[in-house]
Amino acid sequence: MKIFSDVYNNIIATCPQVPPEIGGILGEKNGIVCAYYFDKTRQSKNFAKYIPNVKLLNMQIEHWENSGISFCGIFHSHMPSETALSSADIEYISKILFTVSENISSLYFPLVLPKSCMLSYRASLVEQCVFISEDTIETINRKVDM
Repeated sequence: MKIFSDVYNNIIATCPQVPPEIGGILGEKNGIVCAYYFDKTRQSKNFAKYIPNVKLLNMQIEHWENSGISFCGIFHSHMPSETALSSADIEYISKILFTVSENISSLYFPLVLPKSCMLSYRASLVEQCVFISEDTIETINRKVDM
């Protein structure tokens, strides 16, 4: 995943350490994650589960589309000791891949370890099978003229 350094740093700084399971969406332009939208609503009282506010996030995706930015994934935070996707995460990722536009062949699902780092996972749908793999993160400094 290629991501602008300021976006990477802002996501890590924005996700609080407590409670975990807070998140949002990612937007890309020209193959680089250039935008994010933090989902400030909590759809669940269960602090061990992030349930996105789909209506709110879909409105943001539509706004991005008008600016030439494409939806490219969902991030959420975990406790620092939880560096892998949970079985619930994998199940949710599969549901998302089966419902997004046919034009989207893969999405990013980074885990944020608040105040520390981000670990990226890329999920792809190939012949009705979901493949999830760890993905390297390449941070890119944003040019002033962008």
